[in-house]
Amino acid sequence: MRLLEMGKYKIIGWDIGGANIKATKIVYNQRHKKIESVLSTSKYFAMWDKNQNPLEVIAGIYQNFKEADYFAITMTAELADRFSTKIEGINFIIDLFKDNFEDKKIYFYNNQAEFLKVEKLKDNIEK
Repeated sequence: MRLLEMGKYKIIGWDIGGANIKATKIVYNQRHKKIESVLSTSKYFAMWDKNQNPLEVIAGIYQNFKEADYFAITMTAELADRFSTKIEGINFIIDLFKDNFEDKKIYFYNNQAEFLKVEKLKDNIEK
């Protein structure tokens, strides 16, 4: 596995909000048991405006951060006026990451304080 060979975990934590998209990239060196670097940013984004595409902001942040192997995502944007229901908003954000960052290990933070993979999260919200 590439991560174990390099001994580094490259993780981007995303906060997808109704008015801002925030991200922090952490590079953790497992062999030396220390954080090598932390980089954070916040970009204004009006999620309620259907004429704007959040992928443009997310992709721009990702390009600035360079590579990452893991994404950890939390959201409050599912409540924005862009969506008719909370479930529609949740599915929109899940699909945004799943469909555009297929090569990443993607986890979503749920309201039970758990990080879930996309499939497990979709199972939970559809019940």
